[in-house]
Amino acid sequence: MKANKKHLFSILIILLNHAYLPPARAVVTPPLTKCHIEIDDPHLSNNLFITKGIRAVKVNARSTCNKPMRNLVLTVEIYKVGFFRDVKVKTNYVNSIYIAPNRGFKNEITYAECLSHTESRYYGVAFAEADVEGRHLKTLHVTSERTKKIKCGT
Repeated sequence: MKANKKHLFSILIILLNHAYLPPARAVVTPPLTKCHIEIDDPHLSNNLFITKGIRAVKVNARSTCNKPMRNLVLTVEIYKVGFFRDVKVKTNYVNSIYIAPNRGFKNEITYAECLSHTESRYYGVAFAEADVEGRHLKTLHVTSERTKKIKCGT
């Protein structure tokens, strides 16, 4: 009986050692392109206040790729943190027919006007789609690094 337990235990150890291969043995395929999106944290826009007299929460984003992009659409959304669920307060997109390699493309037009000075928490989400080397690609949604408390009720 003891010999059978030792035998089963040895088999189990061998199986576990072979079931979990270390990452160094795995084959990794690098991405074909180096495309990415960067998104800023939400903020009160000084520029909108100075140029248009508008108090607004704003989120900016950029898309960059080492390959030429065609028909790029860069979307930015602003969310307000709610008690039960977060509320999308603004969506805006910019598009371009052609972007040269390694040239950044910006969406700096997404803002939501403040209706009061009530403190609220906001974050941004950005995503894009474009044709790259004949393939229509979509990015994952990228969320701003921080959720910011801003005295801006929307």
